[in-house]
Amino acid sequence: MFYPDLHSLAFTAHSDGRHPIRQLSPGSAFDLIAKQGTPDWHGAVRVSFTPSGLTTDNVPARLIQERLTERTHLNSLSNASGQVSGPLVPGKLFMFAAVNRLDASRDVAQFAGDDKAEVSSGLVNLTFLLPQGSLQLFWTGQTVRQPTFGSGRNVPLDSTVDQKNSFNIAQVLLRTNPSPGHSLELGASLDGGRLRSEFQDVATAPHGVEVFKRIPSGAAAGAENDDRTSMNIFGLGKAAFRTSGSLHHLIEYGASLRYAASSSEEKVFDNLHLRFSGTTPFEIVRFNTPLTHRERALDFHVYAQDTLTFANLASLELGLHAVRTKGWVPSDGPGASLPAGFPSPGKEAGEIRWFNLSPRLAFSLPLERNGSMMLRVSAARYFFELPLSYLAYGNPGARGGLAYSWNDVNRNGRFEPVEQGKLVRREGPYFASIDPEIERPMTDEYCISFSKAFGAGFRLSLAGYYRETRRLVETLNTGVPLDAYDPFTIHDPGDNFIPGDHDDVSFVIYNQRPDTLGRDFFLLTNPDADGRVSRYRGLDLTLVKKFSRRTVFFFSATATEALGTTSPGNSELENDDGVIGALYDNPNAAIEARGRLRFDRAYTARLGWSFPAPGGFRLSTLVKYYDGQPFSRKIIVSGFNQGPFFIQAAYRAQARYEFNMTVDLRLEKSIALGAGLARIFMEGYNVFDWANATEESEWTGPEFVLRFATEVQSPRVFRIGLAYEF
Repeated sequence: MFYPDLHSLAFTAHSDGRHPIRQLSPGSAFDLIAKQGTPDWHGAVRVSFTPSGLTTDNVPARLIQERLTERTHLNSLSNASGQVSGPLVPGKLFMFAAVNRLDASRDVAQFAGDDKAEVSSGLVNLTFLLPQGSLQLFWTGQTVRQPTFGSGRNVPLDSTVDQKNSFNIAQVLLRTNPSPGHSLELGASLDGGRLRSEFQDVATAPHGVEVFKRIPSGAAAGAENDDRTSMNIFGLGKAAFRTSGSLHHLIEYGASLRYAASSSEEKVFDNLHLRFSGTTPFEIVRFNTPLTHRERALDFHVYAQDTLTFANLASLELGLHAVRTKGWVPSDGPGASLPAGFPSPGKEAGEIRWFNLSPRLAFSLPLERNGSMMLRVSAARYFFELPLSYLAYGNPGARGGLAYSWNDVNRNGRFEPVEQGKLVRREGPYFASIDPEIERPMTDEYCISFSKAFGAGFRLSLAGYYRETRRLVETLNTGVPLDAYDPFTIHDPGDNFIPGDHDDVSFVIYNQRPDTLGRDFFLLTNPDADGRVSRYRGLDLTLVKKFSRRTVFFFSATATEALGTTSPGNSELENDDGVIGALYDNPNAAIEARGRLRFDRAYTARLGWSFPAPGGFRLSTLVKYYDGQPFSRKIIVSGFNQGPFFIQAAYRAQARYEFNMTVDLRLEKSIALGAGLARIFMEGYNVFDWANATEESEWTGPEFVLRFATEVQSPRVFRIGLAYEF
């Protein structure tokens, strides 16, 4: 579910480290627990809205001076939800049900028309009480409509797609207690998604793009119909018992079998992309669509962990999680009808097979007898899940492109078949295979934490972590190896664009030999598996003070370093070690490739409090601070055989975007009304309307040192609402 209805959840749990034994993968994990039926009938209705008068589109004068004259802002936002809970059969069968509707409209800067979204959700949770447990039947579903998906600054309407998505999740869960101190859960789930996107009716020309600033023209880059399905059978249990006097054991165990399937239909308008450097045409790409490709995966997990607790409340956790994974391309997939002149794939369907063991170790030591002060250390090895997208590189029916030089002899910027030049490059997973020895990426994590409960509702925790990720997956261009390039040295005038002063630099860059153009073939593997290591380390500090049931204060701060080697570029689809890009496809992509990752915020802080205000109101405030994201200046290189490209001028984080800061407020008034309770509230986001840069000019030139903003924080917006609970 992309947009969960928070009002239908009993609670949420989030962890970004020290995961429970059932969790295999690193990173953040969320547990979303839905509300259950109640012994008596209860319900709630909530409505909230943001009319145009409660939003702002103010553009500060300093941004206008930086030639940023428009700011993306909210036109309107409305949300309505309802829920009901009670006994269908008193004492035996209970129900909770919820519906939710969200409508949003944005005015996207330098985009024609409004960007709208509609989200409809439903949820039903049935609980049957059994003599020794319960049986739960659960369903939730959602539809999402975005008529102009892909809208953005300088994006024309015809370069967006009309997107309609739907998602469904069904689950059956049996909870039982076979014996005192022993609980068991057995369940099965089925979830699926249907993602549909279509070209706009106004699209009449093939997709074009300015390759450096990514400004599109013509139709969208592609349209897809995706069907995704996942089936899961699982069981897990906990058993607590005592041995040898005061030694307590808590055994956690479980197993699961998961099947995942994906079927994708892809279309490219006229099977053609046009590429421009600035306003100059230089390349076209021909594709092999329409096509359909399918991928499958099967995972089997089994795990167990023993937590030993001693008389002094010290504890030791020992666990092991084993997983076997198989990913493959079905042999019964539809045959592709290739466009004229497109080569056959020349490869068999690939597969991936992995078996891995994920060990866990943790030790907790009480520093005070009552356990109010604890020191905890832990170590774990996590493994990545298998993305079905990896299997496309072994799929003979995957998408591929042939890039040709474009000789625009009449200089009208419109491609004509006679203007097609020589083959320059082959692109996409169609021209790829999967390394039979490919390994599963893994992360080693080490954590230490200190916590102290001071009494009177005051708690402090300080945690430090260190992670190393290895065996990252990337493509390696085996068709055009490194010896297919000739090195050249270029000189760069530096950030200030003044030749001959202190910040001038030189780079060795590589020109591809003409006789190797168009020979590209990619191997999905673990290039430089031992040398390419991503490192994450940081500190988390949290302070919570609960003065009373209605008065709470908290403060949290983080210091983080995320360092890795990634493809050139600064966006989340480039500077991320989990994204497959150009890093090992050509030697120019490796220039200044190591640096801080896209989501490295360095220092962040949050300050929040909630307390009763005069007149029976309740006021909540949240202040957030984030360091800017790391980026690097880019240098455009032209005149080489392979066409124009850019290189990084420095490691990412030598420069950062401007810091971001917001202050959010909520003012609420509760009123007893009949047998229920009414709540009237108003929420304000970015109430001081700060407009700090979230992106800045990244291209070499005299304006780079001026750090002009190219995108900024969302402006101030207020929301008012009413809720009635009975």
